[in-house]
Amino acid sequence: MVGSLYGTDISTKLVNRIVSSVEKYVKQFHARQIEHKYECLYADAICLKVKTNDGKCSKSSRTELLGQRKCGKKVIKEMIDYMPAEAEDKNSYTAFFKSLKR
Repeated sequence: MVGSLYGTDISTKLVNRIVSSVEKYVKQFHARQIEHKYECLYADAICLKVKTNDGKCSKSSRTELLGQRKCGKKVIKEMIDYMPAEAEDKNSYTAFFKSLKR
């Protein structure tokens, strides 16, 4: 897929090394304290089709929380957190919001 998009292929081994190198930063992101006060919060879920290792497509969902705040005259929108979800439903949102309590 990378080859068709960017004209070059990368190995599975390289992808695994990249994922391993950023994994600790992703864990830190999810564990961090939320530092800012936001004027507005946006909660949503995104559903994507994902190709699995066996070449089949499956649906994958992710709940997200975005925040909007001001810094001087500038409006900043930022990702507060996200979490994989089974579906865009009440249970997924409930689990997501409970995970935000730190």
